[in-house]
Amino acid sequence: YRITNNDNSTKVLQENFPDEHSLVIQTIPWFSNLINYFATMETPLYWNAQQMRFFHSQIKYYIWEDPYIFKIGADQVNRRCVPHTEQEDILRHCRSYTCGGHFSAKKAGHRVLQSGFFWPSIFKDAHTFVKACIRCQQVGGSQYGT
Repeated sequence: YRITNNDNSTKVLQENFPDEHSLVIQTIPWFSNLINYFATMETPLYWNAQQMRFFHSQIKYYIWEDPYIFKIGADQVNRRCVPHTEQEDILRHCRSYTCGGHFSAKKAGHRVLQSGFFWPSIFKDAHTFVKACIRCQQVGGSQYGT
């Protein structure tokens, strides 16, 4: 496309913008099906009956308050569901703040829950994080157990 000015000069329109790619979602959050369900009240058509039953049995434990989704825990505490991109930062923060420390993976997972966050693989990710933490390795002891 070209735009002409009164002085008969032509300029080429720029069709892409500098920030256009920064707004694109790179990975889909693990809770995208929950948000889609709350927004449209429809489940994906490709799910089989077993997936549908499981999803409908779990949906009652989630609340959507735009822009966040929360999981209602067994202790009746609402915890914000966190996408993959924020999980490592939360684990790092829960291990380094004043009340934190280089304890076990199980304790690190519980610190995340106490901080009000949730994702399905908290304890597995905490174990991986503790295993890779040099400071935890230096402390020694039973950092993988209780």
